[in-house]
Amino acid sequence: MTLKATEDGPATVVATGAAQRSTSSPVDVTANLTIHADGSASMTLPGASVTLTPRRTSPHSGGEYEIRELLGMGGMGVVNRARQASLDRAIVVKSIRPEYAGRAEAQEKFITEALATGSLDHPNVVPVHDMGVAQDGSLFYVMKEVRGRNWREVIRDLTEMENIDILLRVCDAIAFAHDRGIIHRDIKPENVMLGDFGEVLVMDWGLAAAVEPNAKATHITTINACAGTPSFMAPEMARAWRTK
Repeated sequence: MTLKATEDGPATVVATGAAQRSTSSPVDVTANLTIHADGSASMTLPGASVTLTPRRTSPHSGGEYEIRELLGMGGMGVVNRARQASLDRAIVVKSIRPEYAGRAEAQEKFITEALATGSLDHPNVVPVHDMGVAQDGSLFYVMKEVRGRNWREVIRDLTEMENIDILLRVCDAIAFAHDRGIIHRDIKPENVMLGDFGEVLVMDWGLAAAVEPNAKATHITTINACAGTPSFMAPEMARAWRTK
């Protein structure tokens, strides 16, 4: 396989190999894959060609996801309430803050969060519906809108049994994630959302890590450093941090 590219032109991959026809012996086939500056790609095979265009959807007015209201801003993320045009429903769009959009570390954390959350189909993990690239090139992902408050805001107002019930449902979500080879690494009341209709959802999987090389989420960050909030950190993680 060879790769040909110019400084400002498209890159072309030329792959040559053997192909097996159903009624004859193998024949040599050369395929040309050209990647264009706009992200589209075209492939030419003997007697056929195809053009591939990456799906780009805009989380702005006029696109599939129409931003309606700013819900909050975190360390590196922006969360907006939006409308999904095709299904005419309220959803939440999370994106990277503009000042961090070009940083590789921020992009890795953002993708980790989307992949980890999206791979965990569980009643106590917030559902992720989509992930994409906006017209300006920034990353975003779409999740279910949950109206309510985080656990920290109400924990002192709830009864002991109510808090235990919430804790057990958080444990269900974390056990499910562990079974899939993913650990959250930042479990704390602020990252547990209590919906107005009884939902208990574990949020903010940005520090999630894969504990097995063959875990389903193979692109999620592997454990190679301490992470989490010190006052809520697992003892073994805190001990490792102190010895670094």
